[in-house]
Formats: sequence, C-alpha cells, structure tokens
Amino acid sequence: MISICLKSTNKIHLNYIAQKFEDVTLPEIYYSQKRFKIYNNFIIHYLGINKNEFYNIFFNILSSFIIDNFENLFISRLLNFDYFYFSNIEKNHIKENTINIMNNSENANQKKHILYNTLKFYFSDNSICILDGFINFRLYDYKNFINQILEKAINDYVLKKEYIEYVDLLSEYINLQDSQSSAIHLIYTDSTKILLDDSNNIITNTR
Repeated sequence: MISICLKSTNKIHLNYIAQKFEDVTLPEIYYSQKRFKIYNNFIIHYLGINKNEFYNIFFNILSSFIIDNFENLFISRLLNFDYFYFSNIEKNHIKENTINIMNNSENANQKKHILYNTLKFYFSDNSICILDGFINFRLYDYKNFINQILEKAINDYVLKKEYIEYVDLLSEYINLQDSQSSAIHLIYTDSTKILLDDSNNIITNTR
C-alpha cells in the first residue's frame, strides 16, 4: 500500500488536486481531506499493485498543479526582482512572450519532465509533503528553467526594440532629406546611435 499526505494552509490548492483525482480511472485509489491544527491535509491511499502507474498519475497531477497555479507567479517575481528597470508595459510584453515560449511543445514537455523528476526524487524518501514549503524551496531546477526562458524572451524583446528604433532612425533620415550615400551604417556606442555614410563619415543632420 502507498500512503501520501499533502499538507497546505491553502484549501483551494488541495481542492484543485482533489478535482484532478476525480478524473483518475486507476482503481483502488482512496483519498480524503481533513484539517489538523494549521494545515489542511489531503490523504491518498493506493491499495493496488501497479505502483509505477500510480506514481506516474500522482506526479503528473502535481506537475499540472504547480504549472497552473505558480508558473505565472514565478515569472512575475523574476521580472519584478531582477528586471525591475523595465516599464510595466514592457514587463507585460516580456511576460506574454515568456509564457508563449514556455508553452511551445518542446518546452512544455521539458518543464513537465523537470517537475516529474523533482517530485520523483522527493517522494522516493518522503510520504508527507508540506506543499507551501515544497513550492518555495524544492523547485530550484524548475525556477532555473523559467529564468532561462525569461532571459530568452528579454533578449528577443530587446532585439526587436532595437530593430524598431533602427528602422525609425533610418526612416527619419531618408524621409527628411535626399540621401547622398549609397549605404548607411548604424553603430551603437554606449547606447548612443551613430549613423555613418558609405565613406564612414558621421551623419549629423537627420532633421
């Protein structure tokens, strides 16, 4: 028999997990919710013989629970803490792009694989889990993966922004005067944009 107890101060989180178990067709799974002191407890007993299938179902449910309830929160925290210098509008664009990248087929499978392995490692030695603590302190690999995707989304955003600024600068130069150059070069120096003509002379009159 396999017995597991999930503890949380947030009953909504345990209700989410209970709802997922209602859709499980594997027989001989029994679960209940009870409150003891400060924690709500979700208790699961599996009396069957197919332990691997049970753990596979259990880990997939908890992986979905983490993704659905905490992924957006983790992204927002990283943005607000490590990339606070972006405006709120920019953060929203970056967050949206991060979520899109996270949810493509390859990354969606990878993050589930990371969570699955983290859960497998923990429950190989534990039958009781305080979800609040687990979410805060045991998801290092998952949070690191999110941070990598966030960095990619930020790089994509910055490159796109620089490209738009580049196009705007060239458009301004071309539209406001007749060009005497067959080629125009754009150089960034200490975040300052410099236009050069085909002889590498600085173009100062863009207005």
